[in-house]
Amino acid sequence: MANRSSGSGDPIAIAAIAAPTALSRIGVRRRTACDEHEPQHREPGDELEISDHAAALLAHRELLETVLQALEEALEVPDQAFEHAGRSAYLETVDQPEDLSAEATAARLIDAIQGYLRRAYRSTRGAAAMEFRERILRGAERGFQLAEQPSFDLHLQCALHRLFGT
Repeated sequence: MANRSSGSGDPIAIAAIAAPTALSRIGVRRRTACDEHEPQHREPGDELEISDHAAALLAHRELLETVLQALEEALEVPDQAFEHAGRSAYLETVDQPEDLSAEATAARLIDAIQGYLRRAYRSTRGAAAMEFRERILRGAERGFQLAEQPSFDLHLQCALHRLFGT
């Protein structure tokens, strides 16, 4: 797949990739230099303008939620097992990351896999490592399809390869 990222980990570059698809669905658009010269009068129902950094944070959150949901679904574990295994605590730790690069995002997902996802799986299905690995890889593939971000896909695939040796 082509790498659409600048590779810099720059939040603006990430927002440029993710914002058009992820944010347009909720009526959000990024502020542009031309906006400074436009009148500030807004009507109810107008699009909300947000900074590039805020757009990058929203895109990052949507990406994490999309991939984590696909991973959780692939594990076929009851939802309450994820909560007991620490899902909420994990999500709090990644809510406002400083580094929004694809590499850092992939590392956060690996932390989730090694942390609350593995604990939830073991608590309900035992320690079947090979089955866990297969389900995680299947969930990651589904997450890649849903997230539609090839530059991120490559980083997560490399991290999964290091984790599982695939």
